[in-house]
Amino acid sequence: MRVRATCICAVANTFQTWCARLDGAALQSRSPGSHYWIVDRDWVGTHEKAQAGGIVMSSPSPRVGIAYDLHRLVEGRKLILGGVELEFAKGPAGHSDGDVLSHAICDALLGAGGLGDIGTHFPDTDAKWKGVSSLIFLEQTRKMLDERGCRIAHIDAVVITERPKLTPHFPAMRAALAKALGVAPEQINLKAKTNEGVDAIGRGEAIAAHAVATIEC
Repeated sequence: MRVRATCICAVANTFQTWCARLDGAALQSRSPGSHYWIVDRDWVGTHEKAQAGGIVMSSPSPRVGIAYDLHRLVEGRKLILGGVELEFAKGPAGHSDGDVLSHAICDALLGAGGLGDIGTHFPDTDAKWKGVSSLIFLEQTRKMLDERGCRIAHIDAVVITERPKLTPHFPAMRAALAKALGVAPEQINLKAKTNEGVDAIGRGEAIAAHAVATIEC
């Protein structure tokens, strides 16, 4: 029996078909590095056969977002970075948990997706965000990108602080961030810098982060 189907297909770089929709039953497998097309055919096969059938394909377009965030360090607050709590005498002042790294990554992703900024979606005037984990912001941002058909390709971020030493905590931070964003830890690169004793960061009064996010839509 011939079944005419509208298929949303992800054809990997090896031109292997990863999903099909037949008899109204959707079978889908998303793979990092895949390319997505919408086709309307009786049958979906390899890339070469699709080309022979006159199917028009389009490749995803890379988009980049950049962001910066800074918080004052005050006593009586926990120091949370990348979803990980660190032992320190001070923590960032903020409406949520003040996770400067997660905030920078969130803003960079929103920028890459053309979705505005973190203050628009998670304003500090909204009581529901009071004291929440900033990983929730990342989860919500990932959903917004998914709705636009975008996937996260890579994140590069740097935290600027005099203390504490961050490098030993990077594996745990990458794992927490990756889980919230639905990506592999290898897609997240973290770095730490001091401010050489200069300005508020150098005096230990503040902590900052820069992030660059690359997505494909």
